[in-house]
Amino acid sequence: MPKKKKKKSRNGFAVEIKAIVAGFHSILFMRLDALATAQSQMVLFHETLHERILTRTPDGVTHLRLKHLSASPDVESNIRDWAERWCKDIESNAALAHETVATYCAIKQDDVTSQQRAIDALVPDYQVWYRSLADRIDPVFHSSYLQYLIGWFVAELCFSTPFPERLAALGLQDQPGLYAQEQPNWRLGRILERLTHSLLSDLLAVLEKATSVSIQSEDAWRSLPHPDSVELDRHLSQVIR
Repeated sequence: MPKKKKKKSRNGFAVEIKAIVAGFHSILFMRLDALATAQSQMVLFHETLHERILTRTPDGVTHLRLKHLSASPDVESNIRDWAERWCKDIESNAALAHETVATYCAIKQDDVTSQQRAIDALVPDYQVWYRSLADRIDPVFHSSYLQYLIGWFVAELCFSTPFPERLAALGLQDQPGLYAQEQPNWRLGRILERLTHSLLSDLLAVLEKATSVSIQSEDAWRSLPHPDSVELDRHLSQVIR
């Protein structure tokens, strides 16, 4: 059996299942392999999470705007080139955080009965990225709903930096380049160092006091009417923040 090789893309983010690029997000558009998507919803969830980071976090929105600028024929070439240099620096310093959050949260969005199969189908790098969050979060938070909320909070921490405000004050003469504290990959590393069992257990205790719902129970979440589930999700997200 030939050795599986990880396919790489120059720009954007891809999810790989059994060494096949099943989904790809170029920042400006999403591409899905029809067969892979039919076999596993996780592919769609994964690419949609890249989209969520790009449209729901300050740094993601800034990245998306720069990408549009770099591809626009209506702006001067020196502006397009400047924006493209920023995009390359952002993507090289954000890919790990993007893939880690998208992989973990996509698994948690999938049906519980399908999650292990989806994990087993990931190529080794993606399994490592998944485990970097799962090994910390899952021993404390037992329902996939809570696991997703914590995973998404990690995304918000990674992609909410001073960079957008700093960029607004820069000009074309300023060399593109993120400071360390503005790099999502760097921030993810610092976050993983701090996601201890003790800290997460304290957070769980706070969340359990914030609601009468048995939030550690998958069945309790599933039994909630959809509007109540959405409201509980919103409430717990605010408590986490």
